[in-house]
Parts: sequence; C-alpha cells; structure tokens
Amino acid sequence: MVFTIFISFYSDANSQDNSSALAYMQFLGDQYKPISKDMWDYMSAIARGKNARKVDNKRKELIKTILNSKKIISASKPYKGDSGLRDSTVAYLVLNYNILNEDYDKIVDLEEIAEQSYDQMEAYILVRKQTNEKINSASEAMEAEEKRFAAQNNINLIQVDSKLSKKLERAGEAFDYYDEIFLVHFKSQIQESNIISAMNKQDINAVEQGKNALKQYSEEGLEALLKFKPFKGDATLIVACKNLFNFYKKEADVKFPVIIDFYLKKENYDEMKKIMDSKGKTATKEEINNYNKSMNDYNILVNKFNTVNQELNKERTQKINDWNNAIKVFLDKHAS
Repeated sequence: MVFTIFISFYSDANSQDNSSALAYMQFLGDQYKPISKDMWDYMSAIARGKNARKVDNKRKELIKTILNSKKIISASKPYKGDSGLRDSTVAYLVLNYNILNEDYDKIVDLEEIAEQSYDQMEAYILVRKQTNEKINSASEAMEAEEKRFAAQNNINLIQVDSKLSKKLERAGEAFDYYDEIFLVHFKSQIQESNIISAMNKQDINAVEQGKNALKQYSEEGLEALLKFKPFKGDATLIVACKNLFNFYKKEADVKFPVIIDFYLKKENYDEMKKIMDSKGKTATKEEINNYNKSMNDYNILVNKFNTVNQELNKERTQKINDWNNAIKVFLDKHAS
C-alpha cells in the first residue's frame, strides 16, 4: 500500500496577489491536501487491523469534507481560461468520494466475513490493495497536473515535505510486506480454528482430517517464510510467524492425537455405559469386564486430556499474543 501525499511549497518571484497563479494553486491545494492526509490516516487505521465499522465515523466525516471542498472548487473560475488544474482537483476529489462511498463500503462488508475462510480473507486484502492503487493513480495524476500548471506559469515547485513523503512510502511498503506474511499465516490460523470448533462438537473425523491439514499448511508456511527477507533488516514478523507454525505442527503431531484418542475412548465408554444401563443385572461377566476396561481407559485419559488441553490453551494464547505484539512493534516501527 504505497499512498503518495504530495505537499508542496510554491515559490514565485512575480506578484503574490489573489489573481496570481501561485495564489490560485495555493487556494486549490488548501482544499484537497488535508483530505489526502486524512485519507491516508483512515486507510492506515484499517490496514493496521482496526475494525472498519469502528472507524466508520471517520469515513463519513471525510465524505462530508470532500463534498464541501468539491463544491467550493467547482464554483471557482479557471485561471486565465485554463481549467485543467481545477478540473483535475475536482476529479481527484470525486474519485476519493467514490472510493469512500463505494469501495470502502464494500471493504466494511467484506471485513465482516473475512475471518471465516482463507479465500474470503484473501479477497478482503485484494480489494483493499486495489482500492489503494486507485488512490495512488489519482494522486499521481493530480501531482502531474500540478507540475504542468506550475511549469506553464513559471512557478517553482519545491518539495519541502520530502521526509513525510518518504515516510509514507516506506509505511506503504511495510503494510504490503505485512499483508503477504499475514496471508501465509492465516491459512494455518483458520485451519486451527476449524479444528477447535470440531473439538467443541466432538466431531472426531473432522478433528482427524483437520490436524492433517494443519500439519500440511504449517509445513508449507514454514517453507513459504524462507522466501521472505527481513524488512529493512527487521525479522520480527518472520520470527513470530515461524514460532506459530512450529506450535501448529506440535499441535498436529503430538497434542491433537491425544485429544482424538480421548474422544474415541469416551465414545466407546458412553456406548458401553448405555448398554450396561439397559441390561442392568442381566449383563454377562464378559460385558462387565469390557465395560470396566473401557471405564478405566477413559478415566486414565481424562487427566491426560485435561493436561494437554490446558497446555495447548496456554501456549496458544502466548504464541498469538507474541504474534499480535510482533505486528504492533513492526507497524509502529515502519508504518507510523
């Protein structure tokens, strides 16, 4: 997400009255440049994972501001018959309005379901990227028109905020980098979530299939991480993501088999108890022995199951916290 904000200082050796080209540029710039900065802040908030609905008031405020600025600029006269800069500014504001009113409205809706599957999360991130690209193209077109107008009217454009521009460009690169690693991680995350849901339903077949898929996705994720280089020397996200994949692999290889075994033993015990309860004193010695063995197997596994479950919950919480903290540290360092 590389979003350009062009904030310039205009220098002109000629007259500085309100009819000058310089004053005309400054007038238009005063209308749209604060909007450019506010657009970045809004986009940045969503890219950082803030709930789009929670920052929706910001979007609505921006829409009102854009409509007001568009009204003011549209009512202005061309400069000495040259309407190019004015019309480009209006077009830039209209595009930003459409993006906020339509594209980000779609993003808000997609965000609601993005966590449900990998494909939906990928679609959500793709729409965000495409929206950002629209804004970048509009920014570049606006900047090109500014330069044309300035050159035609002998105005020297001096970029006095190059530090901010570079910072924003670097932040955009950081968000793109984060999105790529996040998607690599999310495939395993959603798979683990599905396994936990299956466990809660005691769906043994789904847990068995899920653990195999989780192992595969985690191994693929570890392989995919090898292609990532540290961002500006910062390997924070790579390390945290690698730790999560190793945890997922341990779940699939060591922990989930214990849980599956427990549910199988429990299922067998519940079935035999049902039979024994129906037979009562008529149960044979063999049936009683089988029932007692089933009950002993089940009781032995109860403690093991509880221990494994507690260990998993504790380690999962720690690894997820580490991952979320790594994201915050990374974005605070590179995208603030």
